[in-house]
Amino acid sequence: MKHIAALFSLGLAFNAVSAQPLADQRILTAELSAAPTPAAVGGRIDWTVALTITPGLHINSHTPTQDFLIPTELRFLDVDGVRFRDPVYPAPEMKSFAFSPEKLSVYEDRVVISGRADISPQALPGRRVFSAVLSYQGCNDQSCFMPQQDTLQVEVELV
Repeated sequence: MKHIAALFSLGLAFNAVSAQPLADQRILTAELSAAPTPAAVGGRIDWTVALTITPGLHINSHTPTQDFLIPTELRFLDVDGVRFRDPVYPAPEMKSFAFSPEKLSVYEDRVVISGRADISPQALPGRRVFSAVLSYQGCNDQSCFMPQQDTLQVEVELV
């Protein structure tokens, strides 16, 4: 029984050590931009979120092929006088990985999510901050990281 407990403890220690580099690794960088700014009240602003994914890693697409995988999702926080349309996600790649017998729907390298925001004719002129929450799950060829959320912001001017 002592041998089983020792092996179990050793296994836990190995898992903790082998998972550590995954926790410290940066999965991606994300940049939110908007144009035009200034934008006319009653007009529209086009926005993009450019994702640069660390080489050797991938993130699940917005439509993962397995129920247990976390999709990439972008959600804007409410701004008075602004209506955000649904994001347009890029086409995913279908790829094979060691941890799944099926091909998975993923994003790698650099991808751009885009969309538009409609500005109400009743919106008051002035500065606004567009804030979006990007949710994603990064993986390498062997396993997946814990899901993450990044908050992105860009300042726009309404005239």
